[in-house]
Amino acid sequence: MDATLLPDQVAALIRGRITDGTYPAGSVLPPHRLLVKELGVSGSTINLAYRVLRAQGYLLVIPGRGTVVLDPLNSPQGPAVLARTTEGPCETWPSPGSNRDTVKRVTATIRDRITDGTYPPDQRIPTLAQLSAEFNARTWLVREALAALKNEGLLYSLSPKGHFVHPDAAGTRAAGNLAGQDAYPVPDQHGRGEARGGHVMLPQTATGRPLGVR
Repeated sequence: MDATLLPDQVAALIRGRITDGTYPAGSVLPPHRLLVKELGVSGSTINLAYRVLRAQGYLLVIPGRGTVVLDPLNSPQGPAVLARTTEGPCETWPSPGSNRDTVKRVTATIRDRITDGTYPPDQRIPTLAQLSAEFNARTWLVREALAALKNEGLLYSLSPKGHFVHPDAAGTRAAGNLAGQDAYPVPDQHGRGEARGGHVMLPQTATGRPLGVR
């Protein structure tokens, strides 16, 4: 293979093998080192290709076990997934969880990091791709988690820079815990006020911070 292959090209090649049955649903992909040798590309290129396929629902990484091929139209929803290696019969491997569980897990972890100061006010949090890789979650599920945190008033977004911790996130969490509901309005990316969940959204300055916040 050409060593100049791009991650998207490698992803397309692997996706083609999944589609034609070379790598059927439930099978475990060959180890990275074998694909690196076969395709003549770097390990980082394989990792990026896997990330593309995970986001599309074709792959599921089971930490410490391997990468399982999925049917994107019938992804596993239970606590386990069937996996078949080339060396033996089907095995039951623990699944990272359902889509709903994944969103809850990502949302709770990022919320805790905001609360304990790991992600301080006005700091940009890791990118969607980085969070997807960290939590072994599909991109759209991480996006759902970030949307939930924006609705809680803990994050705001600035396109194309990314997501940032709201400057009043600590106060938002405290008020939300007392009231039992989302307590702080979230500014939209255009700087306009917007009503959501019974709250009025505050307009933003040109830098994306809510007006009146210094």
